[in-house]
Amino acid sequence: MSVHFPPKASARAAPPTECDGRNEAEQLRDEIAALRLENARLRQSLAAQPTAALSRPDAPKAQGITPGLFNGTEADAGPSGSRSPPANVLEALDSVFPTGIFRTNAAGVITEIDSNLQRIFGLTLPDFAHFGWLAAVYPEDRLRAQAQWLDCVAQPRSQSIEVRLLHPENQIRHVLVRNSPLTDAAGQFEGHFGFVQDITELRQLEASARLQQELNRQIIDSSPDCTKVLDLQGRMLHMTAKGCLLMEVDNFEDVRYRLWSGWWPDEGEPLARACWESAARGETTRFVGFCPTFKGTPKWWDTVVSPICNAAGGTAMLLVVSRDITEQHRQQEEIKAFKDNLETRVAQRTHELALANQRIRETLDDAQRLYNQAPCGYHSVNGDGLFVRINQTELDWLGYQREEVIGRLYFRDLVLPEYVEGMKQRLQQLKLGQSLDPVEVRLRRCDGGTLDVLLSSMAVVDAQGHFLHTNNTLVDISFRRRAEQALSAQRAFLQTITDVVPVQMAFYDRDLICQFANASYARWLNAPPGKLIGLHLSQVACPENFASVQSHLNAALAGETRHFEGQRMFPDGTSFYASIEYTPYRVEGEVQGIVIQMIDISQR
Repeated sequence: MSVHFPPKASARAAPPTECDGRNEAEQLRDEIAALRLENARLRQSLAAQPTAALSRPDAPKAQGITPGLFNGTEADAGPSGSRSPPANVLEALDSVFPTGIFRTNAAGVITEIDSNLQRIFGLTLPDFAHFGWLAAVYPEDRLRAQAQWLDCVAQPRSQSIEVRLLHPENQIRHVLVRNSPLTDAAGQFEGHFGFVQDITELRQLEASARLQQELNRQIIDSSPDCTKVLDLQGRMLHMTAKGCLLMEVDNFEDVRYRLWSGWWPDEGEPLARACWESAARGETTRFVGFCPTFKGTPKWWDTVVSPICNAAGGTAMLLVVSRDITEQHRQQEEIKAFKDNLETRVAQRTHELALANQRIRETLDDAQRLYNQAPCGYHSVNGDGLFVRINQTELDWLGYQREEVIGRLYFRDLVLPEYVEGMKQRLQQLKLGQSLDPVEVRLRRCDGGTLDVLLSSMAVVDAQGHFLHTNNTLVDISFRRRAEQALSAQRAFLQTITDVVPVQMAFYDRDLICQFANASYARWLNAPPGKLIGLHLSQVACPENFASVQSHLNAALAGETRHFEGQRMFPDGTSFYASIEYTPYRVEGEVQGIVIQMIDISQR
């Protein structure tokens, strides 16, 4: 009675992902198929029995339309001798879908309807006259419905029309209008007998099935794994986009219907074949194998093959889920290689440990020899100053045996009396965590002789910072002390010689700090020569003289001997005319300072 929509074939379902969703979709499809099968059977039954509606004498008439009477009793014969459908057929039809009945004459005008049809359309009997039923048709379908109705009902052929109805409460209902031509005893076309089925629930079931299929598809597509669907012969039917990406398949059509087990090389092929054959028998199987992608990328897969069951519990298709475990397999191979090599490495380590222990013992022995044979003395004392360790070198210097010292003598017992208090103070400072500078000490030997040493000390503490003992290093400085004494004697001799000459002599280092001056030169400060040592030239010379000789000083420091003359005046006011010479002092070719000589040439 409206736009003609050919009966829709059962939609090809997308592969489900889980048994619950799969069973529900299968049940929906099976229910729809059963309804359609019953519908087709009823239509064939009706087409084989031309009908004529009965009119109730007391029913109201509306514009020539007669309300039909389908109450389960056999009706009177119609004008052409045809009969209405058997009551059991109508009841069966109505039990499948809510069904309304109508009849038209040869001109396509509706002549009879029943109460079910009025209820389905939501109209009263008078509303059907003069195409009034079109008012109930959904607006977008209305014009096409009218055109197809006029084109079809006047023709002696069966037809099927699907239409949407808009009820007053804006509820949309889907109905299917089917009709079969009626002929009289002479075979002349005299109209149509038809019925209208409310198939809203059918369409809702189909929508639910499509929704479930789409949900299943999205669940599969959202999986991070390579998900595939096979037929019972192991051929590829479907693979998700993620699966194509993982297998590096650019176009799925290139692999559709290919034997899945053929993807696997070497021993992987029989494993894959055994798994899908087991799944085809209803078993879920799993295996791990190597299979490169279609672009040759090597990969390892953890694959589960499970059956997809239909509503009857039989296996319809196979679901294959392969997880890329290449990285895990690489790690497992590394672990396996490590484990395989572990025993060898342990044996090697044990041997190496034995060698290391031997080397440690040798090192300790070497360290002990180095400690005892070092060119300097070593000893350690506890918090009371008692010897707890001493090397052989120091024992030899002092003339003692080890057992005479360890645990028996205190370090203060070996120093001269004037050093005893200093040693006690140093020990206390070390116990307080203070750092000490080296100090010169004179020790008394066992034979009564003395030994000059340079003593360096440090504290040894435990992990909590508690004092344990001291470590002390002694360097024999007897030779240095004798050298210093000799040098001091030479300096005294040089000082005596230069003090008696009439020349003013001094030596300044590169920083112009005085390191030597004779008595004549010391007159500039009216002080002994030793008072000039450590003073800067600007502190000795008057400012005017120091400023005037800057160029001579720079030249001499650069390695050039400079000789010049000038007027000079001592602090006591004595003036003289001097001949002055700056001579560079070199050590290994490098200028280390300047020798200054001044001679009074006033009498010249």
